[in-house]
Amino acid sequence: MDNKTVKDTIPLRIITLNVRYAVKRTLLPNEEPWDVRCPRLAAQLRIHTFGQTNTFVCIQEAQHQQLFDLHSELEVPSSAWGATINRIVTIGLFRHKVSCTKVVVMSTHLDHRSAEARSESAKLLLRLARQWQTEASTDNQAAVPVFLGGDFNSGPAEEPHRLLTAEPDGMSDLKNLVPKSHRYGNTVTYTTFGEAEPTIIDHLFVLNPTGIEFHNFGVLSNRFDDGVYYSDH
Repeated sequence: MDNKTVKDTIPLRIITLNVRYAVKRTLLPNEEPWDVRCPRLAAQLRIHTFGQTNTFVCIQEAQHQQLFDLHSELEVPSSAWGATINRIVTIGLFRHKVSCTKVVVMSTHLDHRSAEARSESAKLLLRLARQWQTEASTDNQAAVPVFLGGDFNSGPAEEPHRLLTAEPDGMSDLKNLVPKSHRYGNTVTYTTFGEAEPTIIDHLFVLNPTGIEFHNFGVLSNRFDDGVYYSDH
């Protein structure tokens, strides 16, 4: 990230990863238990974060202390809008120790069944992004960038994506800020465990990309020659 409002250039790496929760019941076909998948996922993250001092990993289907529930009553954990389970967003404000540059990073996982829940959650996410940006911005660094990553259970042509990226003051799909020649890997992000209908449901967004240079974008593989699916994303 090269933010022109500060003196130094700060490289950032943002990763979003649905690790697939540790299933305690019958596994899906081609799904390995968590104790088989975990070391492979850890090795993959180690490869892609080693030497990257400013890396944020947005993880889904894993617990985290700093939570917001995606529903109309933020203070009371519950579900709403027809969601089948509680849905959350994790938000953090981070400041670089040397340059004092600030960024906000959000990680979320939208409902997999209720279209209404996904759309209403998208509206709430955008409001939260603007709120955190306003509260974090100062005279020394106006319009702090807000990054949002996660499993949105919806594609680029569906309403949640349109709501999040609506002009004039919506977020930008980070992939579209990177030239096609600098994009790496797969197009689809949700592979399943080999079942039908792989699709694009994992996204990275940024609110206020002004002054930031985006160099690369990639969708990493989740299966190699040992045949083990690290996750279904």
